[in-house]
Amino acid sequence: MKNFKTILGFSLVFLTFNIYATSSVDKNTNKGNTVSKSCIVTESETDKKEADLFVRMDSFRSYDGGFNEKMNQVSAKDKMLYAFTSVGIIAVELQTAFTPMLLGFCNKEIAIDNKCNYETWGSDGSQIIIETKWKNATQYTMTQSVRAAEGTAKRKKMTISTELPNYWNGTMTLYGDDGSRSETSWSRSADGTEHYHSESVGSTENSSATFTEYPSCSADMIYIKNDVKITANWSLTGKKTTGKFTYCNEKGCHAGEW
Repeated sequence: MKNFKTILGFSLVFLTFNIYATSSVDKNTNKGNTVSKSCIVTESETDKKEADLFVRMDSFRSYDGGFNEKMNQVSAKDKMLYAFTSVGIIAVELQTAFTPMLLGFCNKEIAIDNKCNYETWGSDGSQIIIETKWKNATQYTMTQSVRAAEGTAKRKKMTISTELPNYWNGTMTLYGDDGSRSETSWSRSADGTEHYHSESVGSTENSSATFTEYPSCSADMIYIKNDVKITANWSLTGKKTTGKFTYCNEKGCHAGEW
């Protein structure tokens, strides 16, 4: 229930992110002439604008037809291997889809209004405090803290360093109540190549995600969660990806392709 409330609160932020941030894309003002790269099949104007704002691994989910066809062709024993691998790869994509919700606490319009220094309220009634320091006119470090009730001490929940009007390069740290933290870094190069890495630190769960996705919508990725490790790479052929993967757990490693 606690996680549901947290996600609900971030969903409200995401709504603000969609309304304001997607209207702030200006490709002519970005340093380094960085180009956008979207591997989303449904390329509506909204999808394109959202893809322009952040680094996301979306080629596998958008072009997973080849993977699904192969999974339907393999033996019943191997279907589980393919299913577990697919869940792991999609988990990485969902992770990169979640991050923009947090970035939505500061966008171009909010920065003009209050330099991204303000207070708001969470769905559970807690007070959310946003404090931002600016390195220059576009680069900033934002800290989000939470105060459970009036008069109580605030707890740091997140820090993000990135740049407006888009969020193509940055770092983020999420702080758990148990002292654990999650550290993430991402970047998009001038040709549209995207890099992403995230890992948990000081937690009982050992997890990390790393990928590189290229302008051609080919990609390499590594996903680790506890004793499971998935490595995969794929390229785009027509409207489908073709690729290879290795799935490892405490019982050993198994390879597959599609």
